[in-house]
Amino acid sequence: MAETLRDEPERAAALRSTLASALVNPDVKTAFDVFGSELPDEAFEGVFDQPRRDGWREVDL
Repeated sequence: MAETLRDEPERAAALRSTLASALVNPDVKTAFDVFGSELPDEAFEGVFDQPRRDGWREVDL
């Protein structure tokens, strides 16, 4: 999302508009409400196919 806002003016305008209306609209309650239906699929191209940068880390529970 940050990359889109920084580097892609046309897509960034749509993203800003959606975020602004979501923040002004009190009916929006979740991230899905913001991103689930308003943005075109192209806004998320390459976001979810990114490989993990690091390996798994051990967690001591």
